[in-house]
Amino acid sequence: MKTTVTALPKDWVCHKEPLTELRTVKKAVQSGPVSIKNLTAGIALFIIAAAIVVLRLVYINRVSIDAADFNQTIIYLFVAVVFFAIGISRLLRGILQRKAEQQNLLDGNKPAVDSANTASK
Repeated sequence: MKTTVTALPKDWVCHKEPLTELRTVKKAVQSGPVSIKNLTAGIALFIIAAAIVVLRLVYINRVSIDAADFNQTIIYLFVAVVFFAIGISRLLRGILQRKAEQQNLLDGNKPAVDSANTASK
């Protein structure tokens, strides 16, 4: 098999710099304390889990339950437990981050930046 190599047109410019130098690197922008975001997400997930449980219990009370509805109820409750568990983890993370931020401010250090908000190297 022969492969033919065609030359690039003369008006194309071949850059010899690495690609990282050609594009600008985004700096980490912190719009507010990370603890507030985690606390808000935790509370929102608690509300979603409670809404799932309440809506399913209201449905059960209005309709006679059979085996298929019981299986669906178990699935809905499992989903609610998952949202509740994620909500607890976000809430605890937010509380711990708030304590760390307050401690850093008392010590005179810069506020801690979440690793998810930092720019990749």
